Amino acid sequence: HFTIITKPHFCGWPQASVSVCACVCVVALACVWQAAHSASHVPELMGSCSSTHAPRTRPMEVQQLVGNNGQDAWSIKHESGTTATVYAHGATVTSVKIASGAELLFVSEKAKFDGASPIRGGIPVVFPIFGEGWGGIKGLPGHGFARRSKWTLKQDGDAVCLMLSSEDLSPEMKAAFPSPFALKYSIELSKDGFATTLTVQNTGESAFEFQSLLHTYYNVEEINGIKVGGLDGVQYIDKLDDSGDKTGAPDFAIAAETDQIFKDVKGNVTISGVVGGNAGSQIEVAIETSAERKDCVVWNPWIAKSAKMGDFGDDEWRTMLCVEPGRVSAPFELAPGAEFFIRQAATARL
Repeated sequence: HFTIITKPHFCGWPQASVSVCACVCVVALACVWQAAHSASHVPELMGSCSSTHAPRTRPMEVQQLVGNNGQDAWSIKHESGTTATVYAHGATVTSVKIASGAELLFVSEKAKFDGASPIRGGIPVVFPIFGEGWGGIKGLPGHGFARRSKWTLKQDGDAVCLMLSSEDLSPEMKAAFPSPFALKYSIELSKDGFATTLTVQNTGESAFEFQSLLHTYYNVEEINGIKVGGLDGVQYIDKLDDSGDKTGAPDFAIAAETDQIFKDVKGNVTISGVVGGNAGSQIEVAIETSAERKDCVVWNPWIAKSAKMGDFGDDEWRTMLCVEPGRVSAPFELAPGAEFFIRQAATARL
């Protein structure tokens, strides 16, 4: 309760109408506050890099670069000496060199840095579809538009992130995916690795479905010495045949073209033999998500498919392996105002 009337007339009304006028003014003030609060709800995700899904990182130094072919890029340096390079195009992290000097990510020598094509390698961001999607989605490029769009970098204290929203899309992409959204992609570095977190917020008034994934290309010396662990007993879809779900084996090798979607992954995924097939040289990937289950794709194009890819060297299948956390085995429905996140934290023991 408060009193604001001190004269016989207020708001141009006689004193008998003062209480009514006060109510109208209070309601108006409440409406103004609600409108301002609602307006600020959309950029709340976009306005801050601080992640509620990850611990605070130590200070990182950011420098803007002129990347390949004149593309906008940034260098990020952790106090331990670990560095990363990220491009505005696709928010694609193209390099993580840990403090020891080892490069964790693979980028093809034929990757296109043209500001239109997705960058072949690093960590492309897949949203709002995986592959061609789950049906009924028309007009979107393979793996969606996120990896082809120009993102904005923001530094907020210790945190570094990139932002993209539905307002940044071309009219064609908006027509194909009309649901309002905001994306925040956070990057963290440590002495022995990195972590990236993609947060999706529904800024509209209706629920929408999507798929999302962090398409991480790891750098390995020789694929024939690699074994993938942590997926034994996990059901997976083999995209190369139609024989139904299969069950993951313990510490399996990559001996042919591999394109597998592991569903409901419970623990960490390991890539062993990264350096010269030595089992002790390992990258361990911890995966977190807000969904009820998390997926992980394991991919290597092998010989025949590599020869057909214009932005990939014929023999580069030997020195890379994709381990890609996300939610792609089925679309995920996001309610109005709700958030979804997927986080990967990679630690190298080389």
